[in-house]
Formats: sequence, C-alpha cells, structure tokens
Amino acid sequence: MPPRIGSQPRVAQVTTPRPTRVAQTTPAPRQTPQSVRSNSANARRGELANYGSQRRQQIQRNAETVGNVVSNTARGYDMNRTFQRYGLEPNRGATVTGIRDTQAGRPRGNPPRLPGEPIIRFDRADRGTNHPHININPNYRNGAPDPHTRISPRTLSNVGRVGRGLEFAGRVARPVAVVVDGARLANAYNQDGNRIGRNTIRTGGSVAGGWGGAAAGAWGGAQVGAAFGTIGGPLGIAAGGIIGGFVGGIGGAFLGSWAGEQAADRATR
Repeated sequence: MPPRIGSQPRVAQVTTPRPTRVAQTTPAPRQTPQSVRSNSANARRGELANYGSQRRQQIQRNAETVGNVVSNTARGYDMNRTFQRYGLEPNRGATVTGIRDTQAGRPRGNPPRLPGEPIIRFDRADRGTNHPHININPNYRNGAPDPHTRISPRTLSNVGRVGRGLEFAGRVARPVAVVVDGARLANAYNQDGNRIGRNTIRTGGSVAGGWGGAAAGAWGGAQVGAAFGTIGGPLGIAAGGIIGGFVGGIGGAFLGSWAGEQAADRATR
C-alpha cells in the first residue's frame, strides 16, 4: 500500500544500554618496613606472654605435686612417732642406737608412769664385752639370756648412722610438713587470683585429709602390724608394730589427702 502523502516514516528506536557500575575498592594500605617489624614484634611478645603463662601454670602444678608428696611423707612419719609404742633408743653410754618399748618397765613417779625399757641395743665395746655387740632384753626372748651377739665395727657404725638419720627425720618431720602445707596453700591462693577459690579449697581439703589420714593410718597400722608380729614372739610384735605404723602413717596420709581433695571437688561443683 503506498504511503500517504504528507506522513512521516517510522524510525526504529534503538535503546542504548546503561554502563555497568564497577564497585570501587579501597586499596590496602601499603605496609612500610617499620610497620612489618612492629607487627612481628607484637606477635612475638604475645607468644612469649602465652608461653610464660603456660610455663608458670606448669611450675605451679609441679610444685603442688612435689609438695603433696613431701608433706604426706613427713606427716605420716610424724604421726607414726606420735602414736607408736616403740621408738628409738637414744645414743648414750655404750649404746649407739636401738629400739625401745615406751610402755614397759617399772612404774615411776607420782602419778606413776611407765619409763619404758630397751628391747634391742647396738652397743660399743664395754667392760663386760670387749667388742661391738647386740644386746636383746631377756624379757623379749621368753626369758632366754642376752646373747651379746658380736658385730663388726663397720656394722655398728652403719646402724648408728641409720639411727641418727631416723632421729633427725623425726625431729624435723612435723615442721617440714607444716611449712610445706603453708606453701601449698599460698600457691593455691595465688592460682585463684589471690582469693579463696577452687584451688584453695581443694588444697585445704588435701591438707586436712592428709593429717587425719596419717593419724588414723599410723595408729591402725601399728595395731595391725603388732598383731601380725605375734608369730615372732615379743620381738616380732615390736618389729610388726614399727613397720605397720610407718607404712600405715604414710599410706594413710596419701589416702586421706586424696579423699580430702575429692570431697573439696564435690563441694565446689
């Protein structure tokens, strides 16, 4: 069909696409050598601080473990001496050392009390015997005479050294236990941030349980040991009582300490 006269021809419209906007990113600041060194130094200081904190905690834990062992051993030994019927014969005269029954002998004083008597003595040479020897109280040999068993000077010296060591340990056991327990409590208090917290309560339970267990173990161990020692006669009773009290005192201290810690843990949950 021919176009009308005077009409305008249609022109196709072309749509121009809009340009896509590109998100602009801020470039990262360029690090200078000084800033790199500063960041590295800060990271290193952080690592050292973290290592120092872990190391300090490990030292505190090790100190608590060692202190627990030392204090339990000391308090067990001390309680054994406290509840033990048999003790060391003092170094006097010809006697170097020995074992003494503290609940024997003829009553003396007012009110009367038993002074104790030696069971076995390790003696130097004296007027009656011109060589080192062992004396055994006839009352503990069912009336048999004292054998005055000969020993070498070296044996006497070694036995005397052991006796002096045990006597010294007995004198220092209680002070050592008290000092170590105090240090353990101070260490636990420090771990809790200088306040009474879980560590302080746990250590307190360990200390209290250790002393109670040591006392009960020493007394019970001495009784049980003496009962088993009856098969060896009076000497066996003495030996059994000494060994039983020693083992029971130390074992009871460790057991009581553990029980005290468990009770404290349950109380602080």
